[in-house]
Amino acid sequence: MSKYVQSKVSRETSLSIILDVSLSSTSTDMALAENDSKILQRLLFVGLLLSNCDVLYGNEPKYR
Repeated sequence: MSKYVQSKVSRETSLSIILDVSLSSTSTDMALAENDSKILQRLLFVGLLLSNCDVLYGNEPKYR
């Protein structure tokens, strides 16, 4: 159980790091302001996929 919780925490922190980097890199350029929503939508979609897919992290899928 602790291994599963640890892997879930590491997934969430890696996704938050990805979101922070993308926000800091795109918010400085005002020409990309209209593309920010598309980038964020794609990142959130990837985040939803990663949160439901344990195969990429080497864990067996756990159904909750």
